[in-house]
Amino acid sequence: MKRLWVCAALLLFAAGVCVCARIGLARVADGEIRLLQSAQQTVREGDEAAIDRALAGCEHNWKKTSLPFYLFIDHNFFNQYEYTLFHLRDFAADDPALAVQQIGYCMAVLQDLADSQKPVLENIF
Repeated sequence: MKRLWVCAALLLFAAGVCVCARIGLARVADGEIRLLQSAQQTVREGDEAAIDRALAGCEHNWKKTSLPFYLFIDHNFFNQYEYTLFHLRDFAADDPALAVQQIGYCMAVLQDLADSQKPVLENIF
């Protein structure tokens, strides 16, 4: 009988970890995507100081809140994403159209990662 309770407790713990991971990843991804959308609009408008502030805000937010992604997703996946994110200011200074495209890439990556962590049968199996 004790084994049954231990198994039930472990199952509840595993389900809790999954729910916490999903909530944390969705919260971080949604916040970062909102900042990236704002930065993308700022780049389109062309104000240099506002562009720098918006992109610095995206970088700062990622540094501050990205821990849930690193806890639950392969670290190596973020090499290209972080390289792109932390060079957006360079892209914006050289070619604003390229910066808009790269911001779109960052948003797509985060949305795809958030979607891949949803607890649906397709992602489980």
